[in-house]
Amino acid sequence: MNSDQPLWKVVLALMLARAFAMFFTGTFGPLTPFLAEEFNLTESQIGLCSSAIYAGALLFILPVGKYIDTRGVKGPMIAGIIMIPLFLLALSRTTGLVLMLLVFFLSGVPRSLILPATEKAVALVVTGKRRASVMGVTHSGPPLVGSILSATLPAIAVAVSWRAGIGAVALVLIPIALWLRTALVKIDLHDDNGESPDQDMGHFLRSPRLILPGMICTIFQSGHIVLLTFFVLYVSEGLALSPVSAGIYLAVAQMIAVAARPLWGMASDRLFGTRRDIPLAILGLTGAACFAILGLLPEHPPGILLPLVAGALGATIIGARPLVSTYAIERAGLADAAKVSSVLLITTWIPFIVVPPIFGHAVTTTGSWTAPWLTMAAFIGLSSFLPFLQPKKRYREVPGEEHGH
Repeated sequence: MNSDQPLWKVVLALMLARAFAMFFTGTFGPLTPFLAEEFNLTESQIGLCSSAIYAGALLFILPVGKYIDTRGVKGPMIAGIIMIPLFLLALSRTTGLVLMLLVFFLSGVPRSLILPATEKAVALVVTGKRRASVMGVTHSGPPLVGSILSATLPAIAVAVSWRAGIGAVALVLIPIALWLRTALVKIDLHDDNGESPDQDMGHFLRSPRLILPGMICTIFQSGHIVLLTFFVLYVSEGLALSPVSAGIYLAVAQMIAVAARPLWGMASDRLFGTRRDIPLAILGLTGAACFAILGLLPEHPPGILLPLVAGALGATIIGARPLVSTYAIERAGLADAAKVSSVLLITTWIPFIVVPPIFGHAVTTTGSWTAPWLTMAAFIGLSSFLPFLQPKKRYREVPGEEHGH
């Protein structure tokens, strides 16, 4: 870390940059009841819309990751930040399912620019003894944004319209994006890091060091997207609560994740001596138990139970992602951090594309939420032992990092 550059300024800029990626995806889940009503969408079509959000990014993510590893992080990050408000304005003007799918598809481009760049920056400017903690803080931006959107957008949609809510968010973000661009230009994010040692993307993708982190990421992110897509709909339809209340519960989950992400990083760095496998196993077991509880809830659950489960899901399923990233980057090598992040995003976005339609179809065809939630619980449970299959070895440092530079 450059001594002339306070760490908190770098972390704040990266957290805000990563938060911008959530301003588009975070609008979808809280608004699903209103979209379903206006466009007469089934649960399966809602799942299809969720998949479209991530499909476009898959076309760009690997070349972008390689570009960041060789040329730097600032340009892609700033470009993605500027694009987010424009896509929100486009979404607020959609008139049907086809146009909505197109906007969702194209919105994957800015996320493919922002997300690998932020993780690469953390990997390079922070030492291993603090890396998981800082990665957690950086990743706390998206759930913070998601909690705000979940708590406010349903209420705005009821009071005015969902289009007005999204349009207002876009207009607020434009000056913030311009300010954040200026802040990122001024700080040193090690854009001159040089070429990574593994330039052959085909060889890199076949590396066994990516298999277990990719599997773990796939499992956790499958649970994450199901929560973002269906939790509000489940609470409002399956448990007969209002969409506003359901949005507040989802906001609780995401707000808990804001604190949980850096706290899990601190626990990994300090309590477990920079080990990542033990806390990942704890996250998997607890998350699986929470999904099982969702599947077994009665139609009118006790008032305190649902917010408790939502909070636990935020602390585990939504809170796990930065620790998974740290685990993967340290095993694969810091100089290839952007490509590692790109691979993890693929193992995130493929479940985001595939899982919601499957989950929604299961609810539509069975007429019940119980079996889909219990199936997800069993799937999440697999993540509790996978980290221990990875041989224990020290991650590959970049030159000079062992001295804290």
